[in-house]
Amino acid sequence: MRAKEYLALRRGDIYYYSHVKKAIRELYPLRDDKTRTEIYFNRYLFADARKRVEEDFVPREGEVDPSIALPVRLETLHAIKGDDSFIYAYNIIAEGRNEFCDFGTMKICEPKEEDPYALQEMKEVYENAREEWQEAVEAIIHCLLEHFNIQLTEECLAKKNELWELFKEFYMNYCKPYIIKNQIEELRATLARKEMEIAMWEKTADDLKKQLDRKTREAGKGGMTVMEITLTFYYLFNELGLNFSNSDKTQWARFIHKLTGKSYQHIRGVLSIDFDRKSTLKNLRNVAALFKELFPLIEQKIVNDMEPVS
Repeated sequence: MRAKEYLALRRGDIYYYSHVKKAIRELYPLRDDKTRTEIYFNRYLFADARKRVEEDFVPREGEVDPSIALPVRLETLHAIKGDDSFIYAYNIIAEGRNEFCDFGTMKICEPKEEDPYALQEMKEVYENAREEWQEAVEAIIHCLLEHFNIQLTEECLAKKNELWELFKEFYMNYCKPYIIKNQIEELRATLARKEMEIAMWEKTADDLKKQLDRKTREAGKGGMTVMEITLTFYYLFNELGLNFSNSDKTQWARFIHKLTGKSYQHIRGVLSIDFDRKSTLKNLRNVAALFKELFPLIEQKIVNDMEPVS
């Protein structure tokens, strides 16, 4: 049974008839659009859920009072139960699906299986039936006018045009703003989803960056420090006859920087080597171990430099 037929037949049994009728009337043009249907429910029919989570709860214009929101949804559920064109609305009520609180606490019954293709087919059937009905009514009126030889006077035509203008005015002032308002809310919902997606991607990018940094640090473990690299070049250059007396430290720093990619400023700073510092002695031991196999003579020089001056 279609929802409108249910309302007509069971009017006396529906306690919150005016609310249910209003909801079905306003959901009717939205019923094949899942997103817009959800927006409508969150806007008007889930005040009880919203009140649970909002400390400063203020009723919205046109919103069903939270004290009767649940029974209104229940009666709406019964009204649309046999009309599968309202399947999105039915499932929202059945699942208690809303944007304010946990669905589980609002669930009423099991939802129906949603088939968008069947819904579209049903919509087309309804549209065709409505068009055929309109054509039939127009044909009957035309036949009656011809049968009784009724001619529309200029006054009747003027009233007809006046009514048409009134209808257009009503549409512009009441129907269209409502449609636009729903479109705005739909756009807001889309924007919220996009913002959520952006936030998710930003978090993913941040996580990937952290992983990259961690992997980079791990890859760098086991390598030599800037001080150890500088000491290595210090002894190699000394073997080649190059020292701080016959060359400039800035040239050393540029050379080591170009070769290793390490910070020029850092290299330039550690070139002022203090052989008496404990950290320098530790670095010298590591550098000596590096030279041990291939350059034992250099290793010995390093060991000698590590011995305290008597």
